[in-house]
Amino acid sequence: MPTSWKRAVIHPIPKPKSPEFHPISLLSQIGQICERIVTWFLQSEATVRPNQLGCRAGVSAIDAARLAHHSSAVSASLKRSFAGIFLEIAKAYDRVHTGILFQKLSTNPTISPWLLRWIHTWLSDRSIAVRFQGCLCPFAQIRYGLPQGSPLSVLLFQIFIDDIPLGDVDLLVMDDCALFADKETSEGVYSALQSKLDLIEA
Repeated sequence: MPTSWKRAVIHPIPKPKSPEFHPISLLSQIGQICERIVTWFLQSEATVRPNQLGCRAGVSAIDAARLAHHSSAVSASLKRSFAGIFLEIAKAYDRVHTGILFQKLSTNPTISPWLLRWIHTWLSDRSIAVRFQGCLCPFAQIRYGLPQGSPLSVLLFQIFIDDIPLGDVDLLVMDDCALFADKETSEGVYSALQSKLDLIEA
């Protein structure tokens, strides 16, 4: 695999009315075309739970809002207590441990060996450099994280978090998670939500 496919140049873009910068990652265009092809193959071999509604064909965050509203409406019609907790995985792509990710991929018997080899090579020996005010710093190797802006990173991240313990009515929209509870009393709801949080933290 060409080294240029595994390099990213980061352009810090100033945020409006903020001293902070938003990092924009530029990747090889030819490499991204190949990543889209690999993503297509991986989608046909690796399944993601149905309550993951982010970046999937035919569903969106609007569907997540509708499902949440439906669950609360059903609960209200039965005169039960209903509540939810909304979580966000901060710096989601940057915190992906690629070793753990590849282990999850390797234990999936439906993924072809050639696809595993390609992804392993693609994840290995990646490097980034920052370009700021016309100056490009030297490339530095990174050991963790998925490349921002890659179509393959979206699916790999979904696979990475697919084993988060969720109930049937809980939802994921990429790195956003919604936990819901429906009980006869408000105390029961709070207890159920706390149990879900404890299970995720375990």
